[in-house]
Amino acid sequence: MSRFGLFRDSGVAYAIPLQRLFKVLSGECCYLLPKLPPTVAGVVVWEEQLIPQLDLARLLGGSPEVIKQADYLVLVASECGILALPANKTCGIVAEQAGELVLATDKKASGVDGEFHFQGTVFKILDIDSLAIDFTQESW
Repeated sequence: MSRFGLFRDSGVAYAIPLQRLFKVLSGECCYLLPKLPPTVAGVVVWEEQLIPQLDLARLLGGSPEVIKQADYLVLVASECGILALPANKTCGIVAEQAGELVLATDKKASGVDGEFHFQGTVFKILDIDSLAIDFTQESW
């Protein structure tokens, strides 16, 4: 049985497979640094590690707005290391059977494995490894 952590930020509702969900931080600060790739909103310092925070609005087509401090930072484990994702709302952990799972038919949609329909909201299921690989291959 699959489970998803459900979150919202910048007009994007997204789902993280539970096995990729590392930790959810509240009230942590994201620092803007010069010369970061366009898909990186800033850097989070957590337990003496620098963790890149991805700009989900840019990556997934959310509402473009000035980067603001997220209420939560969702740390996810990827093959390339830990990444941070912003969230202004946590929607809990939900079993796959509680909603409708629609797998992506277009594999060109980088970073998204499909959709999870739950209580009238469509959550994009993030492909964490694909997002991490795309981020590491950007020119700095």
